[in-house]
Amino acid sequence: QAGLRYTDALNGEGGTEMSAGIRQALAPPIPTGALRIVTFLTDGYIGNEAEILKLIRMNLGNARLYAFGVGTSVNRYLLSEMGRVGRGFTRYMDPTEDQEKVAGELAERLQSPVLTDIQIDWGGMEVSDPSPDRIPDLFAGQSLRIQRRYGRPGAYEITVRGLVQGRPATLPLKIELPETSAQGEAVPILWARSLIGDLHYQLTTGASPSGYEAVNADALKQRITELGLN
Repeated sequence: QAGLRYTDALNGEGGTEMSAGIRQALAPPIPTGALRIVTFLTDGYIGNEAEILKLIRMNLGNARLYAFGVGTSVNRYLLSEMGRVGRGFTRYMDPTEDQEKVAGELAERLQSPVLTDIQIDWGGMEVSDPSPDRIPDLFAGQSLRIQRRYGRPGAYEITVRGLVQGRPATLPLKIELPETSAQGEAVPILWARSLIGDLHYQLTTGASPSGYEAVNADALKQRITELGLN
């Protein structure tokens, strides 16, 4: 009730200043045992993508960020990247949709993560070129695509670890890796496109996956070009 009274008393005016909002949302200390959940809502076209995404990466910590775009004039690239970098998701609302229904679905989805803090133990498998570099949470009705490049074919057992309602859970998986990609010609293309997206994010923001190291723009451009040509 206190939260509702607070939001009902808010008045919006002026332009959309996303950077200030991000700093205010991610700066306050978090009570012990709590998880910060941030939802950004906008109906306008926001620019300055590089600064905003870098700011999120450097200040996110263990928080989760969800982006919510309303209408047809929003910056879909920025909002999609905000959801990805924020380890959350992005939802767009079309003007023809029922506002109450969409808001209810969003609230219900936020409070029902199936698996959080996901990590993968790759066992003896030699993997490289991860995409995404940080795994988001899994929500009901969603799927996650976790991609790596492997060095040797063969049979392996990997372990997926995470939290189910705050309690540790593990899922062992046995997988068979073929010598060539003939069994799935689309897989290398999907992996390359995803990795190019990750590299392009680094190029746009000038931030490494850790968010604290400068990147080599020429090396990134060369890597992106090679992936595209191959």
